[in-house]
Amino acid sequence: MMRRELPHDDGETTPLLHLLEDVTSVWTTIVAIVHALWLMIRIRPQVILCNGPGTCIPLCVIAFLFKVLGIRWSSIFYVESVARVKKLFLSGLLLYNLRMADQFFVQWPQLQKNYPRAHYVGCLM
Repeated sequence: MMRRELPHDDGETTPLLHLLEDVTSVWTTIVAIVHALWLMIRIRPQVILCNGPGTCIPLCVIAFLFKVLGIRWSSIFYVESVARVKKLFLSGLLLYNLRMADQFFVQWPQLQKNYPRAHYVGCLM
C-alpha cells in the first residue's frame, strides 16, 4: 500500500498538492477513456458486466455513446455490490440516473425500493 506524508499546512504547499492531484486525476481519466475506446473498437464486446468500481465508467460511457450513435455492440449489465445496502456507489448512481445501463441489478430489497427501475436479484455470491 502506498503511503504519502503531507507536509505541515503552510497555506501554500497543500493547495499545490491538491492541484497536482486534480491534474493527475484528469490525466488518468483521459488515458482511461482513450484506452477504453481502443478496447471497445478492438474487442466489440456483446456484454459489459460491471459491479461498482468507477473504473467501469469509461467503458460504459463509450458503449452508451456508441448506442446513441447507432453503433450498438454492447449491452451494459450493472450489478450493484452486495456491500451496498442503502445507497448506490457513485458509479451505480451515475449509470442509474443517466439510464446508461440496459439492465440494473441490486442485491438488497431495500435498494430496489429506493431505485424502482433496478431489478432485485438477491445475493449473487
